Amino acid sequence: MRRSWMTAGAIVLGLTTVAWVFGQRSGGVPTVGWAQSAPSVPNLAAFSAVVEGKYQQLIVVDPFQRVIAVYHVRLETGALELKSIRNIFWDMQLVDYNGQRPLPQEIQSMIGAK
Repeated sequence: MRRSWMTAGAIVLGLTTVAWVFGQRSGGVPTVGWAQSAPSVPNLAAFSAVVEGKYQQLIVVDPFQRVIAVYHVRLETGALELKSIRNIFWDMQLVDYNGQRPLPQEIQSMIGAK
C-alpha cells in the first residue's frame, strides 16, 4: 500500500513539477491547481482523490484543448490505468442537459416577463 501512495504521489509531483518548470520559463507564476506554461505547452490542472479506499482517482484537465482525462492508481499495486478521456467542447455548448424545472429557458422567460 505504501508503494501505491508513493507512485500516486510521484505522478502528482511530476505533473506539478513539469508545469512549474514551464511556468518559470514563460515568466508565469504557478497558482494553486493551475500552472502557467509556455504557449506551445498546454496548461494542465490535476485533481486527485482516494475512492472507496481502493484506488486514487487522478483527473487531468487541459482547458485549452477542452479535454478531461481520468486515471486510476491502484492503492495495492500502484498500477496506473487510463479510465476515460473526453473532449468536452460540444458538451459545453449545451444550454441544459438532464436538468430539472425550471429550465434555463424558463427562468430567462420569467425574468424577461417582468
